[in-house]
Amino acid sequence: MAEPAVRPVPLEATRPLRQAVLRPHQAIDELAADEPAGSLAFGAFDGERLLAVGLVGPDGGPGAWRVRGMATVPEARGQGAGTRVLDALVRHAEAEGATLVWCNARTRAIPLYERAGFEVVSDVFEPPHIGPHVRMERRPFRGFPPEAFAWFDGLARDNSKMYFTATRELYEIDVRGALLAMLEELSATFGGEPRVFRQQRDLRFTADRTPYKTRTHGVLERVADTAAGVYAELSARGLYAGTGYYRMARDQLERYRAVVGADDGAGAELERAAAAARAAGLELAGQSLRTAPRGVARDHPRIELLRHTSLFAGRRVSGERGIAREAALEHVGGTWRAAAPLNAWLDRHVGPSRAPPEPRGRRR
Repeated sequence: MAEPAVRPVPLEATRPLRQAVLRPHQAIDELAADEPAGSLAFGAFDGERLLAVGLVGPDGGPGAWRVRGMATVPEARGQGAGTRVLDALVRHAEAEGATLVWCNARTRAIPLYERAGFEVVSDVFEPPHIGPHVRMERRPFRGFPPEAFAWFDGLARDNSKMYFTATRELYEIDVRGALLAMLEELSATFGGEPRVFRQQRDLRFTADRTPYKTRTHGVLERVADTAAGVYAELSARGLYAGTGYYRMARDQLERYRAVVGADDGAGAELERAAAAARAAGLELAGQSLRTAPRGVARDHPRIELLRHTSLFAGRRVSGERGIAREAALEHVGGTWRAAAPLNAWLDRHVGPSRAPPEPRGRRR
């Protein structure tokens, strides 16, 4: 089957498919009576044959839009028709200014919505006659307001469950939610899968018993054709973006030091890549030894690079006045692009680790 075409359709054209797939216990007239005012429908077509449908419209308060009535003919499932309809519904809602797009999703459809950037935000519930559901939400990226960065100041003063619980909505929407939405948008350009790490600290291996991290950070995982980490972070200091090889494993370090120490051509190439990153406003960072590695002369011409046990480049922008959407995307995406020559060198000469992970706490 060719890729289906997606276009708006009259609500009445969606009702037979929705009734057959979703509400066989209802008459079509009853289905029509449940349609909220202001809903718009999209359909996916193979020629003139309707394969999948869905509705979207304002629902749930200011800025909230709801996706509903998603249905696909059985023989077209798994072929992308529903995905294309959902994408059209979300894009329409966001173009109309939606700050939240949500749905009550059948549990078996959770993967479809997750691929579109929705997250499960409720326990499973079961409406009469239609099976188990969950509420899922997607929040488009609109930048970071000043309150997002002020939240970290408050957390520094009161790193407690009471503070976190009292400010949970701000954290979920303007901190974690906004960071995830930004990474999702950037993944369309850079690839990879967005992930934001949990705010709670791991207290098993530390004497510091404060329960929450004072930064919120995320990555794009499994970006194609590179072993470099692709990272972004929010804190009271602002928005940081960075990329490179973080915490190189023992075999990676051996390859890195062998090339930087002995290959003048490749070593000079790394120096140029590092200089280009600095010229673009990036700071070269990563844990460094206080002295030369074993077997390396202290006066080696590339001793500063040889001291690194991790190597990445990044930069930070203040969030005191908030950071607008376009400024945040340009800061993070521009940082990753500016560091691309550095990552390319690391991928060519170091690459991913091929050794089993070392036990936690072992020092190099």
